Amino acid sequence: MASVRLALLAALLAAPASAADGAPVHTIYATQPGGYAYDADAFGGNPFASALIWALGHPGPGQVERLEARTGEYSGGYQVADGLAVPAEVGLNPAPGEAAVALVVVFSDYGDQEGLASLPGAAFDAARIAAALEAAGYATRMVIARDARGYRAELAGFAERSRGAERALLYTTGHGTEPAGGPPSMLPPDLDRVPDPPLSEAIALDEVGRALRARKVNLLLYAGCRERGLPSAAPRVRN
Repeated sequence: MASVRLALLAALLAAPASAADGAPVHTIYATQPGGYAYDADAFGGNPFASALIWALGHPGPGQVERLEARTGEYSGGYQVADGLAVPAEVGLNPAPGEAAVALVVVFSDYGDQEGLASLPGAAFDAARIAAALEAAGYATRMVIARDARGYRAELAGFAERSRGAERALLYTTGHGTEPAGGPPSMLPPDLDRVPDPPLSEAIALDEVGRALRARKVNLLLYAGCRERGLPSAAPRVRN
């Protein structure tokens, strides 16, 4: 498995960057490059997810900046969110009457075999974030993806949904890595379980972003780790 993962990282380095068909995609990360994310904080999930729920309930100027600050507070300074590339005028909440759609799609169950640990906090976060997005005015779909094929099917469906919207938001997480010079990428459970998985099943964040095709605002929120090497075997839990 180690040799397969090393080959996977090499393939990810060559992954091309691309943009969505609609408005530009603004990405907000749960951590800085090389950083790690908790799977369970004092609220039961990722501090970034907890901060996002708080931020959705507090719309207004500087919302992304406040999301970053709240992530640091909830993680005790361990996670430093990264939304610096998002323009200050771009908020998280839909404007009144704005046609807004959201997809919450995560990897959580990595099985009980040797390899990457499961992420129960990711499933917990998916449900509570979906509820918060609905309350904020997004027509939201929530999915716990079992494998890369199912995940990509959700991306394809959301690409069609978001094309007809003014605003689109996609929240995602799973075991992640960010090789030097390459985009952040997620390892789906089937890559961890199959002895010789196809390298094409790696999911780069660039690929995820292509599902966001709304006309006015596209937001991609990635709650996973951005480790420089292979993802750690155990999820991090804040005691």
